[in-house]
Amino acid sequence: MSMILTARALQIKTGNPLRKLVLVKLADNANDQGESWPSVPYIAEQCEISERSVQNHINALVKMGLVRVESRKSANGLNQSNIYHLCLDATAVSGESPAPCGANPAGGSGANGSRTGAADAPGGANGSGSGAGAAPGISHDPVIDPDNKNINPVRGKA
Repeated sequence: MSMILTARALQIKTGNPLRKLVLVKLADNANDQGESWPSVPYIAEQCEISERSVQNHINALVKMGLVRVESRKSANGLNQSNIYHLCLDATAVSGESPAPCGANPAGGSGANGSRTGAADAPGGANGSGSGAGAAPGISHDPVIDPDNKNINPVRGKA
């Protein structure tokens, strides 16, 4: 499961909520290289939609350039689950039309197969480090309102 790809998938506008759900499910099942191989029936079960709907949404994601499908067959010619290669780079997240999955954008290619080269930047792309530093910490403690300490919850009076 790749949390990075899942987070990227959640940021992408696909134009359809079920299409986004299928994309998120593919990202949820993907390894860190963006490869995922769940079966169509499994995706359909997890997303609570029909297998035909899954196939249609995957085809739409392929046309959008977000997914590339690699068909697999066993040695005796039987179908196996496809390998889905996710192409969820910064271009796709920003809303611009991405380059076709597997193609190099504008003649550039990053190291280690990365389309953007961002994977090689120390501390994240552009030295962003751990993300937004101004975000407050999450508190799991209950809220205690000092003005209402003496109010009886049943009667509403002190």
